[in-house]
Amino acid sequence: MNPDDQDDIRRNVRVAYGTVARRDGGGCCGTQPASIAAGRLGYGEADLSAAPDGANLGLGCGNPRAMAGLLAGETVLDLGSGAGFDCFLAARQVGETGRVIGVDMTPEMVSKARANASQGGYEQVEFRLGEIEALPVADASVDVILSNCVINLSPDKTRVFREAYRVLRPGGRLAISDVVASAALPEEIRRDMHLYSCCIGGAAPVDEIEAALAAAGFTDIRVTPKDESREFIRDWAPGRGIELFVVSADIEAVKPGGSTPMTEVANPTPELHAAIVSLVALAANIAANHPKQGLCQLDKLRELGVPEAHIQTAIDIARHIRDEAGQHLDAAFDEKAAAPDTGAVAVEPVAKPKVAKGKPIAIPVTGGACCTPTPGRQSCC
Repeated sequence: MNPDDQDDIRRNVRVAYGTVARRDGGGCCGTQPASIAAGRLGYGEADLSAAPDGANLGLGCGNPRAMAGLLAGETVLDLGSGAGFDCFLAARQVGETGRVIGVDMTPEMVSKARANASQGGYEQVEFRLGEIEALPVADASVDVILSNCVINLSPDKTRVFREAYRVLRPGGRLAISDVVASAALPEEIRRDMHLYSCCIGGAAPVDEIEAALAAAGFTDIRVTPKDESREFIRDWAPGRGIELFVVSADIEAVKPGGSTPMTEVANPTPELHAAIVSLVALAANIAANHPKQGLCQLDKLRELGVPEAHIQTAIDIARHIRDEAGQHLDAAFDEKAAAPDTGAVAVEPVAKPKVAKGKPIAIPVTGGACCTPTPGRQSCC
């Protein structure tokens, strides 16, 4: 694509979305009300009621904020921010100590978003006029980049991802909803400027997206197409069969370096399931001959609904460990007792005491140094 073609595409897209801003929504394609369109993309009633009136224009192909894991105090950048819907929802998560920047190339959209921010009192949100291929944002100044069905509109996606990499801090992350090509687009779709502005004609295949992200320097790249999105994509150009060629996808990536991404720091180690903890405890208590605690764990496992087969496996393993350890100990004592006389005082073999199941062995108060008897005269070891 030559530079003149790219300029023509940007000009047509700018005109299309300027029209959407002036008519206050309805989407660039289709006729559904903005609230219904947003609901189909994964936004809840709380999202729709939280943003200022006029911020939701029914645009997008997903909910990037849902996968971003935003944290208080983070700086967020929204590529192609429109009237500010995702920016205002992000601001609620990053709080007053955070910051949200929206960038859009359509003057009408930026004016509308700024008015919405003033109306809602969002002091930590700002909107800048600019192209996502040349972001008006400082190097390494952003923690998270969001974008909702905008990068497909760019005629130079490789440059978009290079810019995204530039402005992200080390360890920063991308959380993008966008349209990707699931099959080769017919020439008549690719050259239809209306369909291009409808987020269809400029869709790139998944492998091209992954290659562009990797070339920019990103790691942990994940592009996840969502086949269920074909249902609402069909409505963007009814009767054209576009749902056979494009699909919405979640796109995630990380800029390497710095500390571990903040979403991992917030929960560095997932909690073990209670059933795993109880299975380990059951096995340990059997191996250590602690029947009371073992039976308690057994009851807990059944309350948790753990299959009996899993419980029996833990019991069998623990019994094997316990019995093998006992055999090794007995063998060691037997070997010592049968050792040839070396001048030491002979030790008479002592018969192994018979102990009722589940009962510990009583030992004298003057037990050896390795075992200190409890007040009930039972061995602690």
